[in-house]
Amino acid sequence: MSLAEYFPIIEDVRASYRSYREQGGNRQEAVEKTLAEYAAELSDTDDDGPQVWIGLAEVLGRRKELTEEIRAKAEQAFADLERAFPEVSAQLRARTKVVCADEKLGPEAAYKKRNAYVPDWKIGDTFIYQIRWERYKSNPLFGWYIVLRKSREIVWGWDNVEQVFYVSVCPPDRIPKTTEDLEMLGYVVKNTVRIQGHLRGYRYELSIPRISKRKEKLMGLQKIGCFPDARPPLWKYQTQTVENTLLLFSAAFQDGCFAQLERYVIGPYEHGIGTIYLDGRAGKWDGTREILQPAEPPDVTT
Repeated sequence: MSLAEYFPIIEDVRASYRSYREQGGNRQEAVEKTLAEYAAELSDTDDDGPQVWIGLAEVLGRRKELTEEIRAKAEQAFADLERAFPEVSAQLRARTKVVCADEKLGPEAAYKKRNAYVPDWKIGDTFIYQIRWERYKSNPLFGWYIVLRKSREIVWGWDNVEQVFYVSVCPPDRIPKTTEDLEMLGYVVKNTVRIQGHLRGYRYELSIPRISKRKEKLMGLQKIGCFPDARPPLWKYQTQTVENTLLLFSAAFQDGCFAQLERYVIGPYEHGIGTIYLDGRAGKWDGTREILQPAEPPDVTT
């Protein structure tokens, strides 16, 4: 396992500090707010607490604005983790030398203040995107539409709002105009949830975090209406987290297309015909959406 897998709080702390600085806070204000945010973790002096101090030292050191006080806290934190996790002690010692090096010390660095942008999308807002990437020209779904209906949003911070959608597909002559039209399409299932061998449900949702104004334009989504009363998918596994996420880095957009979205829907089936569950029904990617068999219902009895 990597150190990131052992100690995930470190990256969370770095992100929190950067967020407070980008909101306009100075170094001291950002440190104080970060420590307040992770007060519960700091109370665990064996594991979580040391990660907080290391995360702060790392993010400060990257801009060469590390303070002597936080460096001392981080050095002690590394020593505490070495005792608690001897299997990665060598990696921790090596990282200590980098994070706590003299060249990381310095005065407060400048951060550019950012204004967060959140698209004005309501629950039920529904968008279409036509599949047009040349890579999929031989696929039966080429020219069809991906339909995205906003189901909820998850607010992680002032500048990180995840827009969460149910995903459907339809041919050009079946673009939904009513709630009933949308429900008839079904929803694309991307994950099954099994616990101790028992099927507990399906995951349908796709999330897209941190949509800037520029990236909203690049996505090329066309709003077709708002259907807040459309029923949710069958046998949805209830969870607050979303496992299917599109991160909008530069490679998400290729050849004038929202390539990452097309890959999300078609990727596993790009060689022509494949099978996917559409809301409790197994559908065939052959242009006719032939129904093959009922999906396996979840076991909710045990």
